[in-house]
Amino acid sequence: MTLRTTLLAVCMVAVPGVALFSHRVPAHVRAGTRDAVTKAVAWFRDAVMPTRAAEAPPPEPSGIVDAAPTGRGDVASPPMPPADRPEAVLARLGVTSLECRPLPGQQGGHVASCAVALDAEGQLLRVFHGTGGDRDAALTALAAEVDGWRSRFAGAGRRDDPVSSAAHP
Repeated sequence: MTLRTTLLAVCMVAVPGVALFSHRVPAHVRAGTRDAVTKAVAWFRDAVMPTRAAEAPPPEPSGIVDAAPTGRGDVASPPMPPADRPEAVLARLGVTSLECRPLPGQQGGHVASCAVALDAEGQLLRVFHGTGGDRDAALTALAAEVDGWRSRFAGAGRRDDPVSSAAHP
């Protein structure tokens, strides 16, 4: 009972308090706290489910690197895939991040996910998913999904175009 009461107090007092005053905490303290919490969650996850890491196959490289700042002021540049590869098609369609991984289970298959920026600043994203029997099939399905969405909303003056309405409110 004491544990539940303490947890309830933390959730009702400490969490909103941190949310209210988090902008006052220095950036290095936030980064250190984030790293400590991430390590604690990873340790707890490994302690509770130790066999999960052994069963999961290693992730395959996606071919497109997330173009987020690396912390040194520069931006990671993705490797340039051949023009006929699905990764190149997705890059031309404006994909900002890409992930492709095998589906769990005996039947195989892959799932691919990507994000496309809807505004110039990249704050508003639309996420797409595609599945296929192998990595290339999943990426091809994903490219078709993004291309179909882009073609549906290609009219620059339409009211239901999320890209033009986000840029011109």
